[in-house]
Amino acid sequence: MIAAEECAERAARSTVILQEVKPDNPGIYFISTEDGLFTKIGWVKYSQWADLRLEQLQIGNPVALLIEMVVSPGRISQERKLHRRFAQYMSRGEWFRREGELRMILDASRENKESAVAYVQSIIDPD
Repeated sequence: MIAAEECAERAARSTVILQEVKPDNPGIYFISTEDGLFTKIGWVKYSQWADLRLEQLQIGNPVALLIEMVVSPGRISQERKLHRRFAQYMSRGEWFRREGELRMILDASRENKESAVAYVQSIIDPD
C-alpha cells in the first residue's frame, strides 16, 4: 500500500508538471526498463507528461523504468511509424526488445541526446 506522504508527494509533482505544460507540444517518449531489455515507445499529448506516464507505467512494473528520451513535437501517426519501423523487435503492445537499430539509437542517446533525437526525427519526418 502507498503511504499517504508518497501520495501527497506524487500529487504535488503532478501539479508542478501540469503547470509547466505548453499547449500544442506533443511528444513521443522512449521509456526503458532499467535492465535494458525492453523499451516502450509511446505518445503523450504534452511532452512534459512523459514524467507522469513514467510514474503510471512504474506502478505495475516490477523492474525500474527510466525515460531515455522524448522527441517533440511528435504526432500519433509518427509514433505508429516508429512502431512499424521497429516491428521486428516488438515484444508486446508498445513494448520492444532493445535490439538492432533501436538499441543503437537508445545507446547513442546516452552519449548525445540531441543527435539521437535528430536521428529519430529523420525517421518520422524525413522531409
